[in-house]
Amino acid sequence: MDILTSFIVPFIIVLGVLIFIHEFGHFIVAKRLGVRVEKFSLGFGPRLVGFTRGETEYRISLLPLGGYVKLAGEEPGEDATSDPGEFSSRSVGDRAKIVLAGPLMNLILPFFFFPIVFMLGTEMPAYLKETPVVGWVDTNSPAESAGIMLDDRIVAVNGTAVKNWGELETRLATNPDTTLEISLVRDEATVVKEMTTIKDDKFGIGYGGIGRHIDPLIRQLTPGYPAEQAGLQVGDLILAIQGEPVSHWNQISPFIKKYYGDDIEFTIQRGEETLFFTFLTLLALLMYENIS
Repeated sequence: MDILTSFIVPFIIVLGVLIFIHEFGHFIVAKRLGVRVEKFSLGFGPRLVGFTRGETEYRISLLPLGGYVKLAGEEPGEDATSDPGEFSSRSVGDRAKIVLAGPLMNLILPFFFFPIVFMLGTEMPAYLKETPVVGWVDTNSPAESAGIMLDDRIVAVNGTAVKNWGELETRLATNPDTTLEISLVRDEATVVKEMTTIKDDKFGIGYGGIGRHIDPLIRQLTPGYPAEQAGLQVGDLILAIQGEPVSHWNQISPFIKKYYGDDIEFTIQRGEETLFFTFLTLLALLMYENIS
């Protein structure tokens, strides 16, 4: 059901809009030129629902992977009668206008949709607007080599102010393999560090190895996997793994990889209680941080 609602239904809706706009281009130009439109169909195959108005049958068909406009006199086997209402009886220029109207409508469509998207805005993680206070430094990362530490508040990159995580991540991502001056505030004093980013092999963007603080809080459990079966619940706070304290979500993945296939003990805070759970680790056992 999740796949259906998350992917298949939105795909069919978006595809349907594109098909409708494309076929509407053919339809409206044919109508304007006086060519009879016999059918306007979203989808192929047998008709599911529809109605007839004037000379045109409007229908939704079984297979939602296309659509068509049926014009009078357009089939190769039909005899031309010189009727101006027939597609084949019109001039080459008129036929070209009808044929090209569909692709042209698809090209025009983004110019109407983009302003609407920009007006509505897009959903973004809330942390991107937060002040960039370092809550995590990756081991052997450019940030660690540069001497950037937890609780440092980054205020500028190469002399240009950064106000939030979104601006900082953009500056780092757009400067791979580049030495940057990172201005930060530590213990109320301004410190400048030189950090040479590296290029992420997968995405080709700059990587510094710093991040915000993320509590090791379980936001979601994979149904049927060991963590859920052992009794962990959404809202549990991970205090320790195998007796080693955990203070950040990024610490969890290395533990899972280290003890892959073995029993592992999680120390959990649930409300006022401290609980202990032992279960077999699998890479996909776990919980996902819901960034908000």
